[in-house]
Amino acid sequence: MIRRRTMLINGQEENEMKEWVELLNESKEITDQKTVEFNLANAEKHEEYWIYIQIEKHTGIEQCKGNCKPTINGAYIGFYTLNADFATKYDTSYHIWTKPVNVLEMSKSINSIQTNTVQMLRQVEQIGNETNTGKFTLEFPANYTGKITTKILGR
Repeated sequence: MIRRRTMLINGQEENEMKEWVELLNESKEITDQKTVEFNLANAEKHEEYWIYIQIEKHTGIEQCKGNCKPTINGAYIGFYTLNADFATKYDTSYHIWTKPVNVLEMSKSINSIQTNTVQMLRQVEQIGNETNTGKFTLEFPANYTGKITTKILGR
């Protein structure tokens, strides 16, 4: 009750009640691409994001192993958060806060994070500045072939 009163006095109640908006819910079949782009529903900046990415096993001839760089709305996400051998299926989930401090919580697994318990990891001040590109991008270390499923919510 004291927390609620403090929030009302400081005008923070409104931010706590913002509704989640679905920015992306899409699966793509990718063939030999190093950079994969998804269009977000809008290019607005959000104070909080929830991102789920499922990267199926790389089926291309060339090896695809190393750091994949994710960006949302022009902002980089974390430091080496998707450093993997994509010859196996890879699931990851990001929860990002951009205010009052940039905080990234993530879980990642070669097993499904929907049916397995995974460890949460945190990075602070490792979210770039949004430039309103309206895109979610994955830049792989080499050409990737396979299926990527992504769901993104913002508020």
